[in-house]
Formats: sequence, C-alpha cells, structure tokens
Amino acid sequence: ISLVLAAIGVIILSIIFTTQNLKTVSNEFKKFKTFTSTVLENMGESVIVVDEKMRITLFNKSSENLFKRREEEIFQKNLSELSDDVTRSLLKYCKNSDEQCADVAIDTSISAERKYLLLNFTRNKDEASKDNFIIVINDITESRRLEEESKRKEKLSAMGELASGVAHEIRNPINAIGMIAQRLDKEFKVENESEEYHSITSLLRSEVTRINKIITQFLSKGLVDQAIITIAQVWLGGLPSIDPAGLEAQMHLPRIKDARN
Repeated sequence: ISLVLAAIGVIILSIIFTTQNLKTVSNEFKKFKTFTSTVLENMGESVIVVDEKMRITLFNKSSENLFKRREEEIFQKNLSELSDDVTRSLLKYCKNSDEQCADVAIDTSISAERKYLLLNFTRNKDEASKDNFIIVINDITESRRLEEESKRKEKLSAMGELASGVAHEIRNPINAIGMIAQRLDKEFKVENESEEYHSITSLLRSEVTRINKIITQFLSKGLVDQAIITIAQVWLGGLPSIDPAGLEAQMHLPRIKDARN
C-alpha cells in the first residue's frame, strides 16, 4: 500500500509541476504576444498581415495613419478594398510568384493624395500551416519630393550658369560692334547723305549701349535666376509663356526704336 501511495504521490507531484510549467510557458507566451503587439503598434512603418484569401488580419496604427482607415473598418476585409495597387503588387511579386518575395516601389493614390510607397513582402505560415503574408510599407513620398526638388535646383543652377555665360559672351561682340560704329562715325567721311550716315552710326552706338545696360541689369539684379525659373516652369507646363515686353518693362528700359523713324 505504501508503494501505491508513493506512486500516486509522485504522479500528483508530476502533474502539479507540469501544470505550473504550462502556466509559466503560457504566461511567457502571453507576455511575448503583448510585447510583439506593442512593437507592431508603435512601428513607424505600416504593417499589414493578410491570410491566404487576402483578408486583412492585422492593421497597425501606422497603417491607420497612412491609409486614413481604422482597424475596425478594415479588419477581415479583402486587401483590395484598401488598395488595388498594393493588392496587385502582392499578387505579382509574392503570392503568385514561385520565386522569393521581392521588394517593390509603387506610385499610388490614397485619399486623393499622391504617395510613393516602398513595399516589403514576406510569406509566412500560421498555426494551421496556411500561408499568410506580411506587408511592411514605408512611405517615401517626402524623401522622393526632396530628391526631385534637389534635382530641379541643380538643373536651375546649371541653366543659370549657362545663361550668365551666354550673357557675358554676348557682351564681347556687342562691344566690338560699338567700337567699330564709333570708328566709322569719326574716321570715315561720307560726301553724300552724310547726315543719314551719322544718324545710323549714332543709333548703332546707342543701341549697343542699351544692350550693354540690359546685360548689366540682367546679371546684377538677379534677373537670371528669375528668368530661368520662369522658363523652367513654362517648360514644365506650369505657367504661360514669358512676355518679353513685361520683362523689359520690369528693367525700366525704353523699347528699341525703329532705325527708319
């Protein structure tokens, strides 16, 4: 009888220890799930998990902020109800692909706002050994905008330098023309229609002076940058074409007179 009681005692103690171990493991697992959920909820990236039927099973706070949808609205809904572009990318680059899931960048629209998103797909197995898919989304809209703005400024700077160089190069032959006109007026004597001849050379010198004045103002008043920006905006279709008369008026210069008047 004592042996039977001893065996029963050992069995009972084993059951107690096993139960305690199970409780400990269960508590640790709950802590781990809580920790994991906290990490997912506080991630800066949007994290979405869908099952093999493309139903959303996890939708963290960053996803709510990105897509402007609450988890309660989208939970267990098909991914296509959230974004057709993300759905197509998941099907093409992961779910229906025999190769390893690939990262992809997409250009999409969310709430009528243009977004550039970097998608990372991971294929996973749930407790029932069924496929589910983890989608990590980085919103790179702002970095893309800054990159494009930087490239645009570089192009404008290069165009500004080119315009300044052209303006300087124009000045050299214009000055040569002015000197030639001055010599023609002083050194050459015209017997017939001398008054008209001197009028033409005088007009030529005055227009050379005027062009030099335009170039000086163009270079010194920042009109190069303004003109280049305007040209670039016209080129990109943002503004109507430049009005030369308006630019001339802004310089406060008289219009060129007709030499025949």
